[in-house]
Amino acid sequence: MVKEDSILASIRGILRDIYNKCILGYNYFVRIYLVLDIELWGILEGLAIAIDRGFHRVFILSGSQEAVQVTQWSDSKVSMSTLVKRINILLANLAHWSILHVSKDLIIERLIV
Repeated sequence: MVKEDSILASIRGILRDIYNKCILGYNYFVRIYLVLDIELWGILEGLAIAIDRGFHRVFILSGSQEAVQVTQWSDSKVSMSTLVKRINILLANLAHWSILHVSKDLIIERLIV
């Protein structure tokens, strides 16, 4: 989830187990102005935390269709960015991963539950 203001953006996420039980949440403030970059940083941070915690399978829900697309496909200019390359390196370390675009309302609901 991304919250924008004039100076900082907040990157937030929640890690849940297969039973939808909350494992941990994270919240970072960054100085990035492009919404796509903020969404990608959120994915990167969540992946890094999951891998550090020993997860081998990850299911990512994102409110950004563009972030999902550049993470899945490597033929766009954005996918050549260092940020996307770092995400792909982390994804390659997982036994299984999946990413899905969902409405921001569903993401907010999952953050609250």
